[in-house]
Amino acid sequence: MVDCNRGGVDVAPSYASLETYTKVNPSLEVTKFATLVETHLNGKIESLIAQVEQNTDNYNSATSLVEALTKILLKNDAFKNKVIDFDLPEFKEIKQIIEELNRQHILDANDIQDYKFDSKTSLEIFIAKLEGLKTKISNQSQIPLIQMQPLMNQLELMIKIAKAIMDAEANLDAHINSMMRG
Repeated sequence: MVDCNRGGVDVAPSYASLETYTKVNPSLEVTKFATLVETHLNGKIESLIAQVEQNTDNYNSATSLVEALTKILLKNDAFKNKVIDFDLPEFKEIKQIIEELNRQHILDANDIQDYKFDSKTSLEIFIAKLEGLKTKISNQSQIPLIQMQPLMNQLELMIKIAKAIMDAEANLDAHINSMMRG
């Protein structure tokens, strides 16, 4: 019989006899545990992916807004009255982008005072802030990507552990079967 004691600790107390061993299924238990771990880690990974996707959407919205506002800056006639009012129908798309970024708490409400800019300079300052926000959003996208790697490593490690246990059980079963025959 194989000595299950190592350093005074009984490694497999439930395997006191071959009959007891046959009633326990370590592979099934490991598979159940691995599935729980995988589900948990996949949930965290999916959450991080959702964060990256939201950041990407926000970045794209900010980019669209910068492009649209830059086009307005290039049109000299937009500054005839020295006030640009994004409540006007021709700026509906720009207003929607601004409102979406505001809902996402990306834009500060103080930056959008009644959707009006009193001068070309104030619009240029707003565009510069948007460029800074784009950089900030891009940097924020890196955080979930960095956090994903250890989770994926844990998932890979759990799979290796489960495989090693199942292989060890298969080898043990083969050894027990050969002992019972011989």
